[in-house]
Amino acid sequence: IHRIGATILVFVAAYQLFDAMFVTYVGALRGAGDTLIPGLVQAALVWVIVVGGGFLIIRYYPALGIAGPWTAATIFGAMMGLFLLIRFNLGGWKNIRLHDESVADVERGV
Repeated sequence: IHRIGATILVFVAAYQLFDAMFVTYVGALRGAGDTLIPGLVQAALVWVIVVGGGFLIIRYYPALGIAGPWTAATIFGAMMGLFLLIRFNLGGWKNIRLHDESVADVERGV
């Protein structure tokens, strides 16, 4: 149990770094209205890397044990975190309009 727990903790520690990036940047992008592309990328990566990759690792590399599926999950976390970091830094979200400008002018009395 100690060996398995120690193995999982290594993966969890690495995953947490990228998960923190994910939570921060996905929240910022959602607040700016940028939801479609991040959502589609996340869905694709989950199915391809976590589900597909996890299955392939278990099927063809069962000797990896618990480290196999956690490798797939950590790769997913890294790719998703880095994708969102790059998307946020590119700044496309700055051009998203969450409301009609004419409505905002009416509300301000312009």
